[in-house]
Parts: sequence; C-alpha cells; structure tokens
Amino acid sequence: MARPKKAGLDYFPLDCDFFQNEKIICLSAEFGPIGELAAIRLMMTVYSKGYFARWDEMLKFKLARDLAVTPEQVDTFVERMIKWHLFDPDLFRTHSVLTSAGIQERYFLAVKRRKLQAADLPYLLIDLPEQKSSSGGINVDINPQSKVKEKENKENENKPTLSLPSPLPSPEVVQEHEEEREKREEKEEIKEERIERIEMRESSYKDNYATFLNEFLAATPASVLDRYNSALGIDRSRFTAVARQVIDEWQMTGVTHPSFAEASRHLLNHCRRKLQADPRAGMARSQSDNDYQRQRREEYRAETERQERDYRASVQATGLNGWQQYCKARGIDPTASAADVARSMSRVS
Repeated sequence: MARPKKAGLDYFPLDCDFFQNEKIICLSAEFGPIGELAAIRLMMTVYSKGYFARWDEMLKFKLARDLAVTPEQVDTFVERMIKWHLFDPDLFRTHSVLTSAGIQERYFLAVKRRKLQAADLPYLLIDLPEQKSSSGGINVDINPQSKVKEKENKENENKPTLSLPSPLPSPEVVQEHEEEREKREEKEEIKEERIERIEMRESSYKDNYATFLNEFLAATPASVLDRYNSALGIDRSRFTAVARQVIDEWQMTGVTHPSFAEASRHLLNHCRRKLQADPRAGMARSQSDNDYQRQRREEYRAETERQERDYRASVQATGLNGWQQYCKARGIDPTASAADVARSMSRVS
C-alpha cells in the first residue's frame, strides 16, 4: 500500500530582511514585538498545513494562547495583516483563507520534487509550471539522459529488430508487477522527502550561538528594541549583558531551536523573565552595573575618610584617644581590667 502523502512543511525559509519589510514594520510600529511574533506564528501555521490555512475560532484561540493575548487582540492583528496585504484580502473575505502569492511561491519551490495533482490545489494565486509524467501527476524532478545514453539509443534504433508477438501476462504476474511498482513509488517518496528535509534544514537557521546575538541585534529594528527595553526599565547595554547570559545558559544546557525566528522569540521571553526576577531590573538607564559598583565604592571611601578626620580632630581637641574618650563618656576608669568594665556596665544597664 502506498505511503500517505504529506501536505505541510517541517521547515520554511525566513528572509534575513524580514523585519525590514514594510508590512512587518507597520505591524511593529502599531503593536510592537508582539505584532511581529503574531505574523511569524501565522506563517508557521500556514506552512505546517501547506500553502494556505483556514481562519476559524479554533485557530484564533490557539494563537491567543501562544501569544498570551486576548482573542480580540488576535482579531486586530489579523485585520492589520490583511490591511497591509501580508495575506491576500480577497481570499480571506470570501473563503476565510490565509495565504499569499509569496507564500505559495516559497511553498511550491520547497515541494518541487513532490508529485502533485493540479485538481487538488485550490486557492492558487500563481501559475505553476507543469510537466506531465506517465502517471498523470506533476513531476519536476525528471533528469535528462546523458549524451552517451542518447547515442546508444540512436544506434539501437538504427539496427533492424525482429518483432515477435508477446504473450499476454497472467493476472498473477500483473498483480506482482503492480505490487513492485507501488513499492518503488513508496521508496521514491521516502527518498524525495528526505532530500526535501535536508534542503530545508540547510536553508533554515543553524544554532550558531557565537554570532546569534549580533545577528539578532542587526535584524531587530532599533525602535522595537527600545520599546522592549523601556517596558522593562532597562537600557540597551543591560539588555545585551542579560542576553549574553541567556545564550551562555543555552550553550551549557544544550538548548537548540528550529529557526532563527524561534530563537529570537525565546531570547526575548527568557530575557524578560530573567529581568523581572532581578531586583535591580528597574535601575536607572544611564547607570550600568560597573558604574553602580564604582559609585558605591566611592561613597564608602568618602565616609571612611570623614570618620577618620573626625576622630583625629577629636583626639587633638581633648588629648584623649578613642578608648579613653569612650570610658570618659561612660564614667569608666580607662586603666581598669576588662572584668571590672563588664561589671560596671552590667550595673548601669
């Protein structure tokens, strides 16, 4: 029995200039980082199902749970994405379908080795180059024959052949051939799926944490990062220091991410939790940790010097050292033993 065919993708490419796209900038300007995450979440949903996804109540509540927002906010996110043509407005209004021409182009480029039936592809916004195979499907992975084989085939065609009538195969032979053909097709589908997964994995994000933070800071608009830092009461230098701590923890614990977008989302959430747990998260933005420690040391040094000056002035004025002044203030003989001092102190108390 043939293997069931897969519709969705395990990975999808995310362009390096994704956050510089005008549509994403509009979402970010209105909603901040949560708008960008909502767009990425919806794209992941679409690619996991194929090249389109139906918008319904179940998908809305699932997205609200993933983003930790209300369903009404999710409706607002989707309305803005439709307004800025992140998804096709006509298909959304007529069929409640989330898709776009760009999504379809990337999807069919990723599944070019699959055998697809044109009749089973609704809501198309692009034209597909079709190449008919012997089985009636679309097969874009037909390799041309080599020049040597073409020359051999031409030589064989020129040779005279003796054609004999071939006997009709028995039903058992026909069934056996059919089973072998199904097995070959199943092996081909498994091989094509493996190749597809390798290609998509190579084009997706690698867990290279040595350069991830620099790539994240370069890809994230400064206005988005400033709003994020302002909500937590920190500056960019403190965010960078906390982000480095989070990435070091990932490397020590072996945390991996399937894509750059997932790693970015995880970094923002992890930094937020870490800063909320830090009692100094609300420190003034103009003061870093090093400045804070330096200021405390200078205050301690100034206080010590002031006490030393007061002591020397007191000794010079009274002619008594510190112990003698202590005993005089309490009516204690400074030449008495420690036991006598203790007894006199107990009587006073």
